[in-house]
Amino acid sequence: MPRVIGLDTSLTGTGMVRVDRKPTGNTWVSTSRLIKSKSGDGSHLFTSRRIKAIVDEISTELDLLPTLVVIEAPAFSRVGGHNHDRSWLWGKVFDACVDRGIPIIAPTTNQRMQYATGKGQADKDVVLAATIRRYPSAEVTNNNIADALLLAAIGCRFLGLPIDDVPPTHYIAKKGGNWIEKFAA
Repeated sequence: MPRVIGLDTSLTGTGMVRVDRKPTGNTWVSTSRLIKSKSGDGSHLFTSRRIKAIVDEISTELDLLPTLVVIEAPAFSRVGGHNHDRSWLWGKVFDACVDRGIPIIAPTTNQRMQYATGKGQADKDVVLAATIRRYPSAEVTNNNIADALLLAAIGCRFLGLPIDDVPPTHYIAKKGGNWIEKFAA
């Protein structure tokens, strides 16, 4: 049974959604989880432990060896406010996938918004509402889970096993000949 994990990494609330495709038809089930983390004293040691705790929780799903992991690409244009720490978390999650030999794709924030709304720029609440409408059977409780579900759906479509019907205006533009940049694990 194909299994795809969508990850919206965050230092305060990482959204994680696992989609398991059933062997027949277009049926699927999802499980979602929000990994919360509180800020501390800002020291490198605290940040290291904080990131390790988040990655350890994600690793429980990675140990199931999914078919694909979809993690939102780092936003290199963002500045300030723990940008280094967010990149550190992203890299540790990426490494955890690579260490297990799990294939990874990394759509951008704009590609995720495009898939949800048909527009590459959209307010978080618009994306949340679109996600809840498109996946009424999924437990979407906040923006982090919505983003992770969208990433998992992108992964299912990437594998040729879509869990949704999206209009062509929502498809992610081809980049460099590929549907999406793919990182080989």
